[in-house]
Amino acid sequence: MGRLSGKNVIITGAAGGMGKVACRKFAAEGAKILASDLEPGAKSEVEGLAPEAITYVAADMSKNGAPRELADQASRVLGHVDVLYNNHGIILGKHFLETSEAEWDRIQTVDLKSVFFLTQQLVPLMRPGSAVINV
Repeated sequence: MGRLSGKNVIITGAAGGMGKVACRKFAAEGAKILASDLEPGAKSEVEGLAPEAITYVAADMSKNGAPRELADQASRVLGHVDVLYNNHGIILGKHFLETSEAEWDRIQTVDLKSVFFLTQQLVPLMRPGSAVINV
């Protein structure tokens, strides 16, 4: 307990199973968390995991401008970032031989492009010794 006291963390994909676990674990160790996911309706559930530690923001990181907006929110809410936990992503759930080019492009946008641009926007808020975790 307390290994992350005073640390500021961003967790994307926070409304999913792994995201909720990450929110609970980081909060239990004392981190202050800015959590995001697509679902505006997930705010009370995600913040309820650790009400004093988590602030939730609904955001689609694959949309133009969303990484910059989340970085702006992080600057306002956290000031600086010690850990970026890139957990958002999609799984198509069908055989790759049946995957269309448009579906493949969507996967690449969500799972790679958005992670790259979010990380690029947040690095200026990170101090020496900070960490980026890509799930």
